[in-house]
Amino acid sequence: MNETILTNAIDELETKNRMKTILDTLANIVSKTAGPFGSNTIIQDIYKNHTFTKDGYTVLKSLRVNGDIEQTVFDLVLKISRNLVKTVGDGSTSSIIIANKLFTLLESFINNTENPWPYSRKDLIDILSHISDLITENLKNMSNKITNENRYEILNKIASLSLNNDDHAGKFIADIFEIDNNGNNINIEVPISNNKVLSYEIIDGYLINSGMIHNSLYTNLKEKETILGSDGKQVMVFMSKLELNYEDIDLIADILGHASANKFDLLLLAPSFDEAVVTFLIMNKHHFTKNNIDCKMASVKIPNFTELNKNKFIDLSYLINTKPYDSLSKRLDPSNDSDNKELYDDYLGLVDSVDINEDRTILNGFLKEEDNDNLKLLKLDIDRELKKRESMENETTTNVNKISDLKNRKKALECKVVNILVNGITNLEKENNKFLIEDAVYACQSAIEYGYSLAGTMNVPKILNDINIVNDILDSVKRKFFNLKITDDKVLINLINILNESFTSNFETILKNANYSYEKIKETLDIISSTSEIIYDVKEHKFVNIENTKVLTSAATEIEILKSIMSIITLIATSNQFITIN
Repeated sequence: MNETILTNAIDELETKNRMKTILDTLANIVSKTAGPFGSNTIIQDIYKNHTFTKDGYTVLKSLRVNGDIEQTVFDLVLKISRNLVKTVGDGSTSSIIIANKLFTLLESFINNTENPWPYSRKDLIDILSHISDLITENLKNMSNKITNENRYEILNKIASLSLNNDDHAGKFIADIFEIDNNGNNINIEVPISNNKVLSYEIIDGYLINSGMIHNSLYTNLKEKETILGSDGKQVMVFMSKLELNYEDIDLIADILGHASANKFDLLLLAPSFDEAVVTFLIMNKHHFTKNNIDCKMASVKIPNFTELNKNKFIDLSYLINTKPYDSLSKRLDPSNDSDNKELYDDYLGLVDSVDINEDRTILNGFLKEEDNDNLKLLKLDIDRELKKRESMENETTTNVNKISDLKNRKKALECKVVNILVNGITNLEKENNKFLIEDAVYACQSAIEYGYSLAGTMNVPKILNDINIVNDILDSVKRKFFNLKITDDKVLINLINILNESFTSNFETILKNANYSYEKIKETLDIISSTSEIIYDVKEHKFVNIENTKVLTSAATEIEILKSIMSIITLIATSNQFITIN
């Protein structure tokens, strides 16, 4: 093949160089914000309003990138960073800094002329992934559980750190978690009016932490918002246990026709919607708008019957007083009158209103409890199970988690949402503050579920400096990859050292932003990585005992950072060419 005649293919060398360049650039930009002494970034919106932020993800999402390869890497990093922040509320800056350092060291390691990497790039990534899994198990063992006794104090510290060491805002978030125990009923809003002080209100509603499936379905695209149930109309709700796909289109059409004929708006809830269904809904929305048919519709993904989410799904169906539809075990025939009656009687519920944006959905105006026998029975079942669990002397983790789950379900069925109103003068300032508050809430939610540990990404170096753990890693890798016949431990030790150096580079960046000298940085890092009893508080410029430190985060943070780094590295290290299709 003569590559000189191709106009849309880029070879391996240029692809790698351009990927490395954009990763370098992103790391350089966000690294300036790292740590308590990271610098502010000034962001200007299209109206020339300005805001100041030290949040790495806020800076990242404000960037614009030129070049197809560069845009691809940027989009990947942005998506991974957002998923990371929504999982643990932190870590986007750290993951980019570490991934960049790791990629640089790996390329040097692979291309070393004296001792070249003797296996394929895929083998390298597979071995790194396995080492990451082993590190993850050790990180889990280092976590500490949140108890009723330490809960407020720990959440206060975690929220404050996530909010760039804002102790006042951290206390505010900890107070919110006193109102809503697990944080599952917290909604964060950007108020239309200027709000100088961070505040909250309790509103009626049932909160789903996911929003509209497609922008084209919004009634207010500019604000990315849809409100169903205005002008006294009610909202018909259809819940499906499984994905709604092309085989369900006739059924959806029948439901849509029934809703419009009876002057209802329509909300579809399902774990996912295939492309055919989304296209069908968009076409019908345009048809309704063009022909002035008064029926608004919306579609929202809701977690399906997984172990963690099945109760939320079931409880919502009881509130709506409807059955979740199982499209695999039973497909209703819209042409059959008896099936239609069953559909309307059993599978369609009603609420008074639904408020949807890109992040969340709030349903309100359910059937009164005295008229909903199924809901009364559900609440009685929950109360009985809760009393039974609380009377048990067995305090196993399983029982404690079950009690917590039952209490959370009881709370959610009260249909009360803690609505946080972010502060700010300009829209840009309010949006950026919203992201910071979201990060703090996600961090606290994650800590409640997974426990907490020391912040600063130095737990991985502590693990990799433990000779016993390193020996276990070496043995495990050689067993798992026995087909590679790895006989020289030095190859694997080099990989472990590269991971160690990459994670250490993040804390090194934080110390550089505090204007520490090279000698001071080296001395500090040596002490931190050699002992498990102390941590360095950069803000206070001193070593502190672990029990007294304020530098805490969710135990899942470094685990999720590790996953994010591997996602970035896997794409860049194993891609050997780039092709664009216009």
